[in-house]
Amino acid sequence: MDSIAPHPFLRQLHESLGQNAEREAFLIAGRRHSYAELAKAVGGIWRSLSQAGPGPWVGILAENQLETYASQLAVLFSGRGFVMLHPAHPQERNLDIARQAGIDLLLLSGHDPAAQRLPGIASLETRGLRHDALPGLDENPHGAGAYLLFTSGSTGKPKGVPITRDNLQAFFVSFFDIDFPFRPDDHWLQMFELTFDVSVATALLPLSLGARVLTVPSGGVKFMEVYRLLEEEGVTIATLVPSLLAHLRPYFDDIRLPGLRLCVVTAEASTHQLLEQWRPCAPQAPILNLYGPTEATIWCLAHFCLPDDERSGKTYNGMASIGKPMSQVQALVADADGNALPEGQKGELCVAGPQLTPGYLGLPERDAAAFFWREHRGRPTRFYRTGDLAFVGPDGDILCGGRLDNQVQVQGFRVELHEIEHAAAQAPGVANCVAMAFKTPEGIDFLALAVEAGPWGKDELHQWLKAKLPPYMVPEKIVGLEKFPLNPSEKVDRKALRLILAQTLERP
Repeated sequence: MDSIAPHPFLRQLHESLGQNAEREAFLIAGRRHSYAELAKAVGGIWRSLSQAGPGPWVGILAENQLETYASQLAVLFSGRGFVMLHPAHPQERNLDIARQAGIDLLLLSGHDPAAQRLPGIASLETRGLRHDALPGLDENPHGAGAYLLFTSGSTGKPKGVPITRDNLQAFFVSFFDIDFPFRPDDHWLQMFELTFDVSVATALLPLSLGARVLTVPSGGVKFMEVYRLLEEEGVTIATLVPSLLAHLRPYFDDIRLPGLRLCVVTAEASTHQLLEQWRPCAPQAPILNLYGPTEATIWCLAHFCLPDDERSGKTYNGMASIGKPMSQVQALVADADGNALPEGQKGELCVAGPQLTPGYLGLPERDAAAFFWREHRGRPTRFYRTGDLAFVGPDGDILCGGRLDNQVQVQGFRVELHEIEHAAAQAPGVANCVAMAFKTPEGIDFLALAVEAGPWGKDELHQWLKAKLPPYMVPEKIVGLEKFPLNPSEKVDRKALRLILAQTLERP
């Protein structure tokens, strides 16, 4: 097959590597890396990718190392897409993801001897792979995927969301159409796990500009490491999770960041009050609230939060507006049949446009439930049902009112509560369990699991869940109850159970 022309975002990344050799590309765990060093790592890894089979996806172990980011670029330049696997997640989960994606090669940085290899899948250590010449940019016919991200699945099985090169190209256009002057001399904070799609934005966007990326060292208290980087390293673009701001709130009186030029809040709903309490910490930085499901490529709606948002109707139940669709996105609030609802009427937020994934990996039934076609602006348009309750405000801004389904946001990750219940129900002695999300008085989300009486032990169940689930999905609290409350239909009364749990969790 003939090669096909590379996408503009790939050309932009490629040119940046070549044009910014002397500039600093990364600060990782206290070590500084130039664009020249990054380019050599990309070239060396790219030349070793011939070991990969013909499949479209290459696995990368998510380690906080230069080679990990270089591997992402090398895989993209090779015409394949990458799948990030977290070394701290259970091997069983990573193997399931690898099998679903058809991964036959896993790239590791080689810095951590305990890094998780997967039985039956070839591994390539990328540390020390260097080449002075950058690879070419003709794409090979391995597929159109850019990356494949696995989210929590309601069946207890992670579900794959493939993002194509076309999707990622549209996202690059949308993002840089935002009315803000991004610069090559910016310093971007990258605080997200590499298995979370926002990390793609907070790494690739700055690298495409020749800017500097500062990653958060592992092993310490994350919010304190972020605080240190913000104050000591001259961060100018910070993308933060509202729950991290909630952790930092006791220090707001001491935090002063005059050099911060933009504060992005994302990954979960944010209260207007929290953002206004944060604003004096970085008085020169506009606050940009970005919203987006994985299926619509990272972010698809945007709103610059202003101090008078509450007065002007751009908050709902204290929560900040998610704003208007970005330039490559269409959005509507729809009824159950997908028909657009008038201003002020609540329904499901649905989004469309070239950022939308072509569909879930091997899940046609899920596709049929999540996507639908409607005439929109005079043409047939494919929409994605986000599962978020929303309505359109007076100025056309969209405001969210929570989830329509059983998904929650915890630590910035989207979590299907049923997946936690599914894992717990397989534990010895567990007959009935319910997972729920709660907030601390400081507004920080945490998970709790209620389990009916039986021959199970709290410590044993906690260890079981740690072996089955990623750390962010392991419930912080496990509460045993003699019997769950039931509704007239003999189903668990979740509202009543939530009240019981809330009262139990409030006790010292």
